[in-house]
Amino acid sequence: MTTPCEILAWDSGFFGFRIGRVSGDRLSERDTGPVMDWCREQGVRCLYFLCAPDHDESVRVAERLGFHLVDVRMDFLRKIPPGSDAVDGLAEDGAVRLYAPGDEADIIAMAANSYRHTRFYHDPHFTEERASAMYQEWARKSCEGWADGVWVAPGKDGIGGFATCHLDSASRGRIGLVGVRADLRGAGVGPLVVSAAVSHFARRGVREVLVTTQARNLAAQRLYQKCGFRSHRVAYWYHLWFPGEGKR
Repeated sequence: MTTPCEILAWDSGFFGFRIGRVSGDRLSERDTGPVMDWCREQGVRCLYFLCAPDHDESVRVAERLGFHLVDVRMDFLRKIPPGSDAVDGLAEDGAVRLYAPGDEADIIAMAANSYRHTRFYHDPHFTEERASAMYQEWARKSCEGWADGVWVAPGKDGIGGFATCHLDSASRGRIGLVGVRADLRGAGVGPLVVSAAVSHFARRGVREVLVTTQARNLAAQRLYQKCGFRSHRVAYWYHLWFPGEGKR
């Protein structure tokens, strides 16, 4: 028998309380009992729900249960033609390279301030400090091998930008984090590291690349469109909180 939700081990471990996620992207009235019972049995403090935006019943049920809309997720997709091993527009040698020991401090520093459009900064139950620390940990883990590759744009004052690459399957790659140093935003660093990530996947025979951002992050949407990505999927992120301790 399938369960209506799942416990998210990484999120729970990082924030220090049990966090779950609704299975699937739809909720009906008949799901409410099993979902709420499961949360009580599991001692869940926060429940995530990534909701299909075209299913009105799911939206109504989520709102009736007390879920709060914290983000509109936007997935972008770029197709890579067979036989491609690089993408157009990648600058001269030295403009980008793979992560090397010594880059980590600059990358983690960028991660602390690069993702303030995300849902964790727009849910008042999470403090800004913990949200920033989560992305710093994500960046650190990516540098230490969690990512399939981390591409960086080096400069005279340290790393100017980075992108992390993850293989979801033999045919699909995913760009996880993209960060650009605040003083270099708008200077062309973003397209460099994104194009390097796409080339990274192309050389591995990947046929399509996904990247995710938020509806409130117009700059990121423009960056990905500039790099050849197209809209692929939109979904609503909801959070439901149960009684417990204060902000984390």
